[in-house]
Amino acid sequence: MKAYSYQPDRTDPGPFYAGLDLGQQHDHTALVVLDEEDPEDVEGHAYLTRLVRRFETGVPYTEIVEAVTAILSRPPLRGNTTLVLDATGVGRAVADLFRDLGKRFVAVTITGGQKAHTKGKEWTVPKKDLASTVQALLQTDRLRFSERVPQTETLLKELKDFRVKVSDSGHARFEHREGEHDDLVLGTALPAWYAEHGRTVYAGHTITL
Repeated sequence: MKAYSYQPDRTDPGPFYAGLDLGQQHDHTALVVLDEEDPEDVEGHAYLTRLVRRFETGVPYTEIVEAVTAILSRPPLRGNTTLVLDATGVGRAVADLFRDLGKRFVAVTITGGQKAHTKGKEWTVPKKDLASTVQALLQTDRLRFSERVPQTETLLKELKDFRVKVSDSGHARFEHREGEHDDLVLGTALPAWYAEHGRTVYAGHTITL
């Protein structure tokens, strides 16, 4: 994994995919925005980090929703970004807050199952699918990290410390070193998975402000 020099003068940036991993009361919430590119040095789309943000613990979910809405309302993200949020656990209540504001998004409930399912705008996705997507993108150099984006080094450290263990029954468990975090990894995995797999089934969930 390495950081690339970001080229801010692209004439046609995007589309963008934003992942929001919601933390419990004493955990961090993370927002990661990926910029889809079509580089000549790899086959298929590549994804470059445009924004990496970890919220402080204890920030009310209402403030997080306001902050995310404000971020995605700025050019070039406005009208060109698919928001993919973790609707597992506390994420369901946060999804309701976005709905109350009339915002559109893709809700993903993370499970230990075997196959992804969709119903309308909501997905149920196995953890192992999220993990395998990130691993595949890293191995093919299609997940790239801008050296000019704050907290990129923190994300890279999380990825190095991150492990996925799959049991004999196929259930996946995310593991990381004691005292370390994995919120930025999940914030990256959500939009990466949707961009690679989900949008081919049900597209068009851009947040429009």
